[in-house]
Amino acid sequence: MSNFIFDNTPSHVFGLRIAHRGSQGDVAKNTYTDIELITDRSAKKIEPYRYGRRLPDTLTFPMEIYNKHGNEYPSFEVQAIQEWLFGRIEPKFLTILDPDKGNEAYLCWLTAPNIIRHAGRVIGWQFTVTCAAPYSFTDIVELKFECNNDMNLIEFHNHSNIEDYLYPEMNIQMLANDTSVLIQNYNDNNRIFSLTGIRTNDSVFVDNNRQFMRATSGDNVFQNFNLNWMRFAIGYNRLYVSGRCIITFRTRFYKAVGGY
Repeated sequence: MSNFIFDNTPSHVFGLRIAHRGSQGDVAKNTYTDIELITDRSAKKIEPYRYGRRLPDTLTFPMEIYNKHGNEYPSFEVQAIQEWLFGRIEPKFLTILDPDKGNEAYLCWLTAPNIIRHAGRVIGWQFTVTCAAPYSFTDIVELKFECNNDMNLIEFHNHSNIEDYLYPEMNIQMLANDTSVLIQNYNDNNRIFSLTGIRTNDSVFVDNNRQFMRATSGDNVFQNFNLNWMRFAIGYNRLYVSGRCIITFRTRFYKAVGGY
């Protein structure tokens, strides 16, 4: 039995915890993660052509929550709990407070809710955790690097264990009279992120995952961008930075964990 946090509200506010009232035997639940193979076949060949693999859109698993003290909920509290948990427009982070879960959370909706009654009074809920991604996320990691020389070396460790690239948010604060920045990732086939024509002492925010950027000055800096969004390969990344600036990376790492 575990406590949890949903949308920054801890479950103890309502005296709830994750539990299971049914059979205590072994239970099979979805885990990370199946893959879909993308293939095609020629009429003259036995073996298919394999173009790659694709992760499923979501991870889903069932969950039950009950009052940890065995109390029943009055009508007004039932309404407050259901407003907090269900029918949300955007997915929210669900953190399960187990020691072996670390700081990982599911970005999810809580769907298909069923209310549980005992002797006519509400004691808990059953529902499905429907994740927005087939993996979980760590807490936000923020790292700041001061690049005071014409050429600088940055080392970044991508602790995700999903075999894919990680696209961080970053803020670039230009220093001195420099008006351009170039970031070359040695561990991503020397891929180069380049942004020129930045106003002196301006600051540029870049969301590499959603692919947009904005300058504090309001200048259209996108027109001077080489269209290579910044990304990190799995594991160790060695970056060479040309241009004096302060770069702040902000991201969550992706973790291959399954349902609870």
